[in-house]
Amino acid sequence: MVGWSNLVSMITVSLVSAFLAAYLTSYFREKADAKRAHLESLKRGCLTPILKELRNLRSYFTPDESYTFKVPPEWLDVKWCDYFSFSSRGADDILFNDLRNHYPALFDKLRHIENHIVRKVYPKYIRIKCELVKKLYEHGAQNDVVLAGAFFTLVGVPREYWPNLYRKLEEKELLSEVARISDAVARGSRKLVGEYKSLRSEALGDIEDAIRMVREALQSQKLKGKCNFI
Repeated sequence: MVGWSNLVSMITVSLVSAFLAAYLTSYFREKADAKRAHLESLKRGCLTPILKELRNLRSYFTPDESYTFKVPPEWLDVKWCDYFSFSSRGADDILFNDLRNHYPALFDKLRHIENHIVRKVYPKYIRIKCELVKKLYEHGAQNDVVLAGAFFTLVGVPREYWPNLYRKLEEKELLSEVARISDAVARGSRKLVGEYKSLRSEALGDIEDAIRMVREALQSQKLKGKCNFI
């Protein structure tokens, strides 16, 4: 027979085990709910606006016929780069800094884009672009249509990015003039053209990587890492 003391011990152990099991179940459920809620906050308040801004930045390095070429060329002021941050463009500041706890590679890539691509590469990219446009103007591209076509030809922008402009140049029989001007500038500015293309390639490479990483994070269903929110 089981003694009273043993019976009491067994009952106590059973009650403690049941309480502990219920507590742990509740604890892990609340933890899982907190992680899901925090992941949704990151997606809504941080990742989604960042993706929008990355696509906007990509357009800055992707010349197309939406860009207006002025005659005579004007030097562009790009002081906005000094103040750029993803937090200032819609991403919640606290959630943005919290990305380092859950998506450290993405956080580092975004910081690189802020500090290097936007603040250093873009101003240099624009300066070189202005120099090339000025050279094209000086070589005879003295209306906006010819100037645009000559620039796209000079830096190797595929025709699918400027189909309407190409058709207009073709209709006005200006394609040979565009080719002559772009060839003349290319011969004397190979280094400058190469530097322009290199900067554009570097920027687009980093931006495309970041876009891919953000899209992957937006598709994730499980939050990794730890932070003070969960």
